[in-house]
Amino acid sequence: INGKRFLYTNGMTCNYIMIYRFEEGTDIAVPAGQISQSYALYNTDLIWPPNDPFKDDRSVFYIWRDVNGDGDFQSEEYTKTNYRYSFNFWIDRAGNVWESGNPVVCRKLAGLDSHGNPIYDDKHTETYKISGISSRIGRVILQEDYDRLILAEDVDNRNLGNGKIYIVDNWSKGNRKARYVCKFGSPRTTSMAIDGDYLFDCGWETGGSAYVTDLRTGKLAEILIPGPEVGGVGVTGMVDIGYGIQAYKKKDGEYLVFVEDDYLGKVLMHRWKPHEKAVYGPTSTYEAEKGKIGGGAVVKDNIYAVGGSMVKGLEKKGAHMTVSNISGPQEGNCTISIRYSALKSGIIKNLYINGEFAQQLSFSKTGGWNTYRYLNVPVFLKPGSSNTVSIKNDTGDAGEIEIDRFMVTTNKNISQSKSASSDSSTKNGDPGNALDNNPSTRWTASDNKTGHWWKVDLGIARTISGAEIVWGESGKAYKYKIETSSDGKSWTTKADKTKNTSTTQNT
Repeated sequence: INGKRFLYTNGMTCNYIMIYRFEEGTDIAVPAGQISQSYALYNTDLIWPPNDPFKDDRSVFYIWRDVNGDGDFQSEEYTKTNYRYSFNFWIDRAGNVWESGNPVVCRKLAGLDSHGNPIYDDKHTETYKISGISSRIGRVILQEDYDRLILAEDVDNRNLGNGKIYIVDNWSKGNRKARYVCKFGSPRTTSMAIDGDYLFDCGWETGGSAYVTDLRTGKLAEILIPGPEVGGVGVTGMVDIGYGIQAYKKKDGEYLVFVEDDYLGKVLMHRWKPHEKAVYGPTSTYEAEKGKIGGGAVVKDNIYAVGGSMVKGLEKKGAHMTVSNISGPQEGNCTISIRYSALKSGIIKNLYINGEFAQQLSFSKTGGWNTYRYLNVPVFLKPGSSNTVSIKNDTGDAGEIEIDRFMVTTNKNISQSKSASSDSSTKNGDPGNALDNNPSTRWTASDNKTGHWWKVDLGIARTISGAEIVWGESGKAYKYKIETSSDGKSWTTKADKTKNTSTTQNT
């Protein structure tokens, strides 16, 4: 503001807006202002901030400003405000404070005082009634570059889970009607950020991941998952604050996404560039307790489970649960997200798809029986709704775990429309034929000798959940390797099938 930096913060439970100015030429932040109401610190008799003249009346909302410039609180520096403080606010580029509700409240910046403190008062406060949306507006973000107001409905504080996103276009031209766009992408959302055309959100169970939704289509575009650089999802926790994610779009189109992570007290940074098409397709949800259970597994009521109950007892050898009638996409490539709770890490169970062993599952601790996380597992399902997913304890692992639900998300083919190359090809067997979705065309090497290679350049580093290959001829056992590289020079083997004996054409 006027070439000076200011810092706006709040607490974990969003109880106030705290404003700081900076000492000239330093990074020392000095308390400059606050918008809040009187409250005790976490149900104690300790009142903060000090010298609050309204502390005996919790219905009073106030604005404090460091009038004498000493960076401390004096009783005469507090002023009542007739506009209720909202736990959910936004600071725009001009220093105006937007607060959620319907009408939306905007505390216009009235300037800086002689000590450099921002001035807010009721005289410079405006309200805006929004149509096309309910009265429960819980988040508000002004996107100046797009001249639009982003609103989240039916949410509050850190509980955004069932919220819906609306947009008011042409804000500066006087439009006040909201249009529905989408729901949040993440489960039990606590925090959201918006930059460019994308919504980024995370929450109680996302484990350091960020869910990305394209605001132009309302569809999930990407899930940014912590990689091996930070230890993977297994060493991430929950986001339990109202403003635990920030996103910044760089000039080259890349996004930097910062996510607060409780576990080991860190902030994760994701780097992401948008793609031409959504990576993830529709998501279907299946409640574990509605499946078939046995071997000692039981259904237990739990108010923290999405459907009110979950499956437990899987610590007993032979215990099992099976969910049927799961829909698989035409492509087959899916991610199953298992919502669970556990008190310790390293709990081993086995996953079966359509009665056949798929892989061993290793569950990490969630922090308590009432705290849930998702274990994401790439799988292949048959097209149609006849699939079954089972979790069995046939290893004898005695680790206790509770399963709440499954989410099945279709993974899209990320190699389509990308550049393919090979060491050789025939006249009609161009390497690009392998990506054209046309079963009558194919890549064909120049001869039938070993050692040939084919590769596709995905353009940027991507998380790969699996590979699907349709071989040129049925009834033959093709021998091959699948390798990946982030630079095209150093390659890592992901699958070694040089001793393959299977004659399945679709792998």
